Amino acid sequence: TFRVPHNCGWTGTDIERYLNKYGIIVWGRRVTGNYLHFSVKERQANWAEYLMLRRGIPLVGRTFNELNPGYGLAHAPGDAPPAWADNPSKRIRRR
Repeated sequence: TFRVPHNCGWTGTDIERYLNKYGIIVWGRRVTGNYLHFSVKERQANWAEYLMLRRGIPLVGRTFNELNPGYGLAHAPGDAPPAWADNPSKRIRRR
């Protein structure tokens, strides 16, 4: 479960859409006090955390991977790796 400040400039919907572009499913969405809370599958938590920190989405609390904050700082603010959803040859086809 991740916690993001409510006034960080990102809505829960924005974060969910961003993560969905990378195949990460968001669930358990809620707002409590000044925070947005949401969960991802444990096997996707490291990747989700990396993506959010690299993009500049502030996370509150203990990190899933202690190396991810450093990776986020190593890239330009707002930077993100190419998403599979943006590559027509890699799109997941649903039947």
